Amino acid sequence: MPDAQAARVTVVSLNTRGVPVTGSRLPGRYAVIGEAVEAGDADVACFQEVFSWWHLRLLGRRMRSFGHVSFRPSLAGPAGGLVTFSRLPVAGTVYRGFGMPPGAPGISRAARLRGALKGALVTRLAHPGLCIVNTHPVANRDGDWSKTGRFYPLHRAQLGVLAEVVRGVPAPPVVCGDFNID
Repeated sequence: MPDAQAARVTVVSLNTRGVPVTGSRLPGRYAVIGEAVEAGDADVACFQEVFSWWHLRLLGRRMRSFGHVSFRPSLAGPAGGLVTFSRLPVAGTVYRGFGMPPGAPGISRAARLRGALKGALVTRLAHPGLCIVNTHPVANRDGDWSKTGRFYPLHRAQLGVLAEVVRGVPAPPVVCGDFNID
């Protein structure tokens, strides 16, 4: 029966910012996102780029039927900007950072440091026993997705860690997020 129940879990995923903070009208944007998800039929909502406690409150106020919120706290807000809201009971939450990405030609130390703040958030649902993996590798600011692109080594390293995370989850995984890859 768990497999039949798992087939009915609806998951949505959204990068909440998607644009620079300046000019993005975040309070209104988060209100619309929260209201739309609340009105929809998703069981689980995975968000990326929820960088502060203020962002998290803006979403949470509009999503009252999502009684379970999964994230790892950090000083500024949810670690990695990753938050998973669920209407279904949650059995556990684990966050794994990707670590410092390798040096690569054309990649600044600042870009590598931003990459080190990224990771994967694993939310285990109590029933039907799925693991929702929410992730957001470092942004590819060039739009060059080829193997010769300067962000390729960073993405490769971060996706390698993500693969380890997925292989290690205790239940069937559903992987979602803003992958920043082709």
